[in-house]
Amino acid sequence: MQGLRADARGDLHSLSPREKVVARCAAAGARNKEIASQLCISEGTVKLHLFSRLSQIAVTNRVGLALALGGLGSKP
Repeated sequence: MQGLRADARGDLHSLSPREKVVARCAAAGARNKEIASQLCISEGTVKLHLFSRLSQIAVTNRVGLALALGGLGSKP
């Protein structure tokens, strides 16, 4: 899979429930500002979740994120 490390699916389980919700929103196409408004958090917090913490699962873009999240089921 392009944009996704082979062991990234296992790494996804280490994300907090909030990080998973942010990741799912981003993977669904929501913009950072929309995610922030929906979750009542700052846009800066959304960026931290997406770019700091999610970098540890080696996802390089939102398409890779969507592919990685496909293996987690529907619960955050």
